[in-house]
Amino acid sequence: IGSVASETVGSVTWKFKSINGLTSQDYSATDFAAINLHHGIAYINANGTDETSEGWTSSGEYIDNLHGDTWIKVEIEANVQTAFQTNKKVAYEKSGIDLLTGIVYDTLQKAFEQGIILTDDETKKGDFDVQATDRAAQSLDDLSKRHYGGISFTYNRSGAIHNATINGLILSSAMTATATAGGSSASSSN
Repeated sequence: IGSVASETVGSVTWKFKSINGLTSQDYSATDFAAINLHHGIAYINANGTDETSEGWTSSGEYIDNLHGDTWIKVEIEANVQTAFQTNKKVAYEKSGIDLLTGIVYDTLQKAFEQGIILTDDETKKGDFDVQATDRAAQSLDDLSKRHYGGISFTYNRSGAIHNATINGLILSSAMTATATAGGSSASSSN
């Protein structure tokens, strides 16, 4: 867990990971299905390599998704706090709102670059959006308490592929041999 968690958030998944000093186990199909049903993670041997069987929590949510969501939350909070601490004043007007909105945008852009946020197929940019309302849209109570709550954002997670089904079709015009009762014969296949 420590070796994966220390990687750049968004660049890894918790499936397919080898764990030094741990021996993989052979599970019956029934036992393995039960482990997966309860969102457990087994340590198995697949294709000659010991690895974790999945990368999810007991709720079924993938760890890399939660790790990415947490990274975004913590980074936005830290970056906004730094802005409050390093500016003499964050004005309750367009300039201050733009400063905070820019921080959220820049954090989501970095999350996109790290692989946390999906690429928009049309724009080839991060699939996220940041919205901010102006001072006039804030309540008198918020204005008097110097609280601004007008920034919101959305994003689509990038996720990861953990398994694949590959379909193929073999085309041949060669002659193939088929067995028949009492001998063999040749037939044509298209």
